[in-house]
This record gives sequence, structure tokens and C-alpha cells, in this order.
Amino acid sequence: MKRRYWIVLLGALVAASSCSSISVSTDFDRDADYGLYRTFSFAPPRAERRGDRPYEGSPTRTRILAAIERELTAKGYRKAIDERADFLVAVHIAAKNRVDVGVYDYRLGWRGRWHGRDVRVHRYKEGTLVIDIVDARRRELVWRGTAKGAIHGPDEVEEHIAESVRRTIERFPPEIE
Repeated sequence: MKRRYWIVLLGALVAASSCSSISVSTDFDRDADYGLYRTFSFAPPRAERRGDRPYEGSPTRTRILAAIERELTAKGYRKAIDERADFLVAVHIAAKNRVDVGVYDYRLGWRGRWHGRDVRVHRYKEGTLVIDIVDARRRELVWRGTAKGAIHGPDEVEEHIAESVRRTIERFPPEIE
């Protein structure tokens, strides 16, 4: 029983570590003058495409927009209310079902004579958050940040959204060498 406990524990740790992190990537226009950007506004959501989940007005979208506004404001940008914004923020979110399968071989007993194989299947949802920065005057995309990670249960949604947005927005504006 003790050896089975350790095998199950090892499998759970491997499965949990394989999908617990958030990966962030960015791409940007090297010719854009990011120093001119002072005010922002949120772009209206695109029309719902066939098969997309309706996120407009959902609590998830509201949390994401609030987190983006909080992070941009902390960086010194102001949200434009009546005036024209320098840049627009467009948000795209998606979720996809994923499966991780791990096969573990082990030997137990004296001189490893007893062999075994353990297969662990871990099902989860992977969420993708894309934040686009669009130059409002030129109507051109100048920066894109993408965060991907496992969607956690309802107890951790707020923290996961805040962490994803924080890690993505910390790379805006880009440092051009």
C-alpha cells in the first residue's frame, strides 16, 4: 500500500506541474512610437463567430477588462472617457479541452523483479487570453500579448486572471533595442 501511495503521489505531482504554469508571448511593431501613448479605451468586442462561446457581458470578461484597466493604470496610462484614446485594447479569450497522458514504469521488490506500469490521464481546460493594442489614429495593430494556461476551478479564477493579465501587460510597452 505504501509503494502505491508514492506512485500515485508522483503521478499527481507530474500531472499538476505539467499544466500549472502560464506561458506568455508577445509580438510588436518595431516602428511604432510607444512613447506617444497616454490614454486608452477598450475596443468593442467583435461579433460572435460561429462556434464561439458568448463571453461578452460574462463575469469572466468583466474580470479580465478590470484587471487590464488596473494594470495599465498602474503603468501610468489613463482611461479615456470623453476624449479620443491614443490606443485601443481588444481582448480575445478562448478555452479548449486538453488531455495529458502519462505512462510510468516501475520496478518493485527484491532486485526489481516485480514490474508494473501506471497510466494517468489528466483532463483539463486550457485557456488562451489575447490582448491586442491598436493604434487608434492609424487603426493598426502595434502589440499583441498572449497568455496560455490551465483554467483553474472557480475558487482560483480571480487569481488566475489577475496573474495572466499582469504577466502579459508587464511586457507592454516593449523594450526595443
